Amino acid sequence: MRRWLWGIPAALLVAAALADTAVWYFTVQQMRDGLADWVAARRASGWTISAVAPAAGGWPVAATLTLRDVELSGGKADIPGGLSWRADRVELRLAPRDPHVLRIETAGLQHLRLSDAPAFEYSATRLELLVPLQADPEAQPLDLQGKALRAHVIVAGGEDSMTIATLDAHAVLHPDAGRGQSAVSLAAAAGEIALPPRVDWPLGQNVRSLAIEAALDGPLSGAPTLTQRAAEWRAGGGAIHVQHLALRWGALDLTAQATLGLDDQLQPAASGTAVVAGYAPTLDVLATHGVISNSAAVAAKAMLSLIAATPADGGPAEVEVPLSLQQGTLSMHQIPLVRLPKLDWPPS
Repeated sequence: MRRWLWGIPAALLVAAALADTAVWYFTVQQMRDGLADWVAARRASGWTISAVAPAAGGWPVAATLTLRDVELSGGKADIPGGLSWRADRVELRLAPRDPHVLRIETAGLQHLRLSDAPAFEYSATRLELLVPLQADPEAQPLDLQGKALRAHVIVAGGEDSMTIATLDAHAVLHPDAGRGQSAVSLAAAAGEIALPPRVDWPLGQNVRSLAIEAALDGPLSGAPTLTQRAAEWRAGGGAIHVQHLALRWGALDLTAQATLGLDDQLQPAASGTAVVAGYAPTLDVLATHGVISNSAAVAAKAMLSLIAATPADGGPAEVEVPLSLQQGTLSMHQIPLVRLPKLDWPPS
């Protein structure tokens, strides 16, 4: 009798193991089917996709599919010139504790080319995309998390690199957004950005932090060229609303809000406000590096000193100022600061 009782826990363990195996096998098969459907749909719309046949794994912690030597290219209908991307390894993961979120993690060296820009390589100790599987069909959320990103880029006529210690981004896509509705909303934050050292950055090579919350209004045009899409987006009242921008770079500590769009020449136009601390040393550095003229720096500092206030906590003086971008000139309190290069749109 006692031997029979002792056999119950063992039988339960065997049953649990068999159940876990069955769930794992079923989940892996569902992932294989879903991946095959996704690849078929992309190929039907003109994409080229290749990879080594996926290998299943992860039991008993999760169900995973690992793809190696992944390559995809296409997207010319949405991106002028298209894009191409290549990764050494991509892992798809579904965990029992969170079965409705697909985790896509990339590893190894990756290559990306957007439009006609030069391709560049990048890597990360962790780079993971989270995709909810049961999201609202009218709103697709995406989350990207990264650590220790390193990109190899071409700047100043030579090869260089830049790094980002931490990256967190959350986006929601609304493909059917209409006029005045958000087609894309984004909240992103990056910390400890080391810019390419080949360039003499006026405010220094290291950006302590950058964060943004913004929304792109629809509707988004499906015109065949980028220039036509921009024109139709503008005609439809298109705008980018930056609800919050925070930048800490060198002596500059800035927060801002703005609305951006395109003027009748399809050139950037914007208006907003910024709260700036460290404005005096920042203006001096910009003038020293020739970003703005000495006269503009002197005029801006004189004007800002009249309206600056010291925070109650005793921090550095800060000032709230209106900003505008019109006809390629960025101005503060109607004082021209810098002339921006003109956007050169491709022929329509």
